[in-house]
Amino acid sequence: MAPPSSLLRDLLSVDGFKKNRKQPDNNPSAAPRTTSMPLQHRRPTKPARSQSDVQHQQARGRLNLDTNGDAAGEEPTPRRKSSASLRTATSYKIKDGGSGPGAIPALDESALSALISLAAGTVKQFAKDEAFRAFLRSGCTSCVGESDHRAVLDLRVTVQTVERAAAVGEALLDPRELKRASLRLHSLASLDADEALAVTASGVPHERLAACAHLYMSVVSKLQKKDHSSAVHALEAFCLAPREARTVLLPALWDRLFRPGLSHLKAWRDRESAAARSKPDARVKDVVEKLFVDALDEGTRALACYYRDWLLGRTEAMALPSVPAPPSTAPPATAP
Repeated sequence: MAPPSSLLRDLLSVDGFKKNRKQPDNNPSAAPRTTSMPLQHRRPTKPARSQSDVQHQQARGRLNLDTNGDAAGEEPTPRRKSSASLRTATSYKIKDGGSGPGAIPALDESALSALISLAAGTVKQFAKDEAFRAFLRSGCTSCVGESDHRAVLDLRVTVQTVERAAAVGEALLDPRELKRASLRLHSLASLDADEALAVTASGVPHERLAACAHLYMSVVSKLQKKDHSSAVHALEAFCLAPREARTVLLPALWDRLFRPGLSHLKAWRDRESAAARSKPDARVKDVVEKLFVDALDEGTRALACYYRDWLLGRTEAMALPSVPAPPSTAPPATAP
């Protein structure tokens, strides 16, 4: 399944690229949905046509909508919640007030600043640390394997390009080379349905290929000193392939950002595993572990997509998604 076109446009816009598609002639007044970056995230030394300026223009549709609603004394029309790039997190309900297992207060401006710093800071050592570059390269290799599909080969070549550009040092970075690499990575992450199926048929799930592409888009954005964009792409990797992102791509980011909000799942696993030890059927423990890992992946995806949508201005939800624990594997107690 191809990523939603609206998300692809937002991801291109957050990197400062112009939209490729024009608005349909029969709907000339349609406005983009992306909101502007907070003022404190803007770089005052950027030229007039900066990433922040692009996002500010895209915010007009939302600002007009909110202003019209307030002037009439009415609630603004609710916006459709966005989906993950390839699979949605619709199984997680947003609870008003943020109650529920693992609930955390909603993000405010200071939390958004901390989120950007944390997510973008994960790849900041790429330019100076050869061991870290090798770690990311190895993680992507484990995700896509040794497939000889053209898209996988293009990813390998682009990774080498980014590594070569970073190795020369900040003073000698070629901005044109980084921009070309970013556009190529965008293309790999947004293959159409037929191309994505062809990649998957070659033995590489397209979600994994796209996650690796976004990982290196995060690196490129960090090299370009676009921390907001870098954070968005790092989170998108978790939206697309949460298991691979948390285990082999960016495990340090998962430990710091996601693990605290999913601690109740580990408590559930420990409780169910203890109960399974008293059962004669050894397969129950395997069932518990599979349910735990699946819940961890879906919870990671739900939180990552929530954080990503906040940074892109694609959601107005005021509470983190509730991530429920799986149902108990123990049979219900029978009445005496």
